[in-house]
Amino acid sequence: MIGVAVTIPEPLAAAGVRFRAASWDDLAALNALANRVAVADDTDELIELEDHAEEWRRADFAPELDVLLALDEDGAVVGWAEAGVSSAPRDGAIRAYAGGAVAPERRAEGIGTELLAWGAERSAAKAAGLHPGVRVVVSGWGREESSDSAELLRSAGFTPARYFSDMRVEFAGWDPAESAQPLGDPGSVHVRQPGPEDEEGVRQAHNEAFQDHWGSSEQTTQRWGEMWSKRVFRPELSRIAVDAVSGEVLAYVLSEIWVEGEQYVSLVGTRRAARGRRLASVLLGGVLEAGKAAGLRKAELGVDAASPTGANGVYERAGFELVRTGVTMDRPA
Repeated sequence: MIGVAVTIPEPLAAAGVRFRAASWDDLAALNALANRVAVADDTDELIELEDHAEEWRRADFAPELDVLLALDEDGAVVGWAEAGVSSAPRDGAIRAYAGGAVAPERRAEGIGTELLAWGAERSAAKAAGLHPGVRVVVSGWGREESSDSAELLRSAGFTPARYFSDMRVEFAGWDPAESAQPLGDPGSVHVRQPGPEDEEGVRQAHNEAFQDHWGSSEQTTQRWGEMWSKRVFRPELSRIAVDAVSGEVLAYVLSEIWVEGEQYVSLVGTRRAARGRRLASVLLGGVLEAGKAAGLRKAELGVDAASPTGANGVYERAGFELVRTGVTMDRPA
């Protein structure tokens, strides 16, 4: 695996906590803690064990190098740090991601400080190994700006870089907005579910669509293929708009299911030349109708609060409402 192993922190005697590298034997305990944290912090970031294992199988990830555990005196996992790297440089820099959390009842004991320091160092080393000579920016997720996670990042020298909104549609009582039709010749665009043959076409459309999105990076065929083949991906709850003549993918809305009964709209994009034709509205309406017809309870998505594409308005018109706002925080490596 790319990058050198980072020194494991010394035990915190006052807290009765020691640190060690993770192994596959730790996954079930870590998964249970991750879900407990998601409930306590109201993030909706629940993950089933099988999907967590799939995340660990990524080609650019090795738990023994990229995950650090904090263990109490009984050997129970009370926190973790995780290191990640974006798929490609953007604006002359590569993003290194320092993630993780501490059990709610063990916060404010110095555990998070040690985990964050390790995660920032490991993710930066990994990024430098994958992209030699490229400037590295380390990012962390702060939930709300006043949250304990944001305060921890701020204490480590991170500053707010961008705000993101979580939005939700509850299908009970929800009715589709008046069906929008694409502007222009109605026969010029075909709307349908994506199939295996569309993987590369949607990747190319995504890379073009997200060129002007803050913090995004080009998706490699490997990284995109891992996403496309994930167990949580739901083609039947996804839609693409295809040019009737060229066959080029013009726009896409992709959905996943991480939690039973809940639809997660993971990616929404439109090629630049196809913007202004209401394609995103058409596709989004289609995936929401499919979700409701499938008996799901709700749909959720996350969006850049300052998106230059007007995405927020598209989601609001479709019936999404703001649930929470979080902040990405950065510091130089």
